[in-house]
Amino acid sequence: MKKNIFTLFSLLFCTVVFAQRVDLDRFNFTASFRDFPDEPLPTNYKTYNVRIEAAPSLGLGYSAGSLENMLVIEGLKKVIGTGHVTILAILDDIVIEKTETRERVEVKKDKQGVEIRKTFFATEMTYSFSARASVYDYKGNTVLSNYILYGREDKRTFKTPEFSNPVDAANHYNNKIL
Repeated sequence: MKKNIFTLFSLLFCTVVFAQRVDLDRFNFTASFRDFPDEPLPTNYKTYNVRIEAAPSLGLGYSAGSLENMLVIEGLKKVIGTGHVTILAILDDIVIEKTETRERVEVKKDKQGVEIRKTFFATEMTYSFSARASVYDYKGNTVLSNYILYGREDKRTFKTPEFSNPVDAANHYNNKIL
């Protein structure tokens, strides 16, 4: 009996001694997931169309057609006219919160150790806009109503390129943006 216990402990000791270590820090992996809708569309819905209503003051530099082409739904075919699903996106006006000229000073030393200062100016604009979307089916039923894409509380910043004097930065902003 003592031999059996001794043999068992010696086997257990050998397995512990010869066990391999695994260093998982060397191995990387990526994971992705899909968030499927709680109420999927019926399987007979095969087409969709997009309608965008933008405030005239936006001046986005995009046509409504090019904005509509940016929206793609995998698994459905985009049609002109009325599809099984109609997506209506409403883009509201841009509200400019504040505009200010920012100054950046760059200090470098030359070979003799003398500091050389260069000043750059850029105009920075803080703005907000809102956008919402609604989705309807061809029967007139509302699938999704007033889904907020962007809210006014989400502030964004636009910065012009840097110029060597503040007048050029202000002129660029006034001529290109406004």
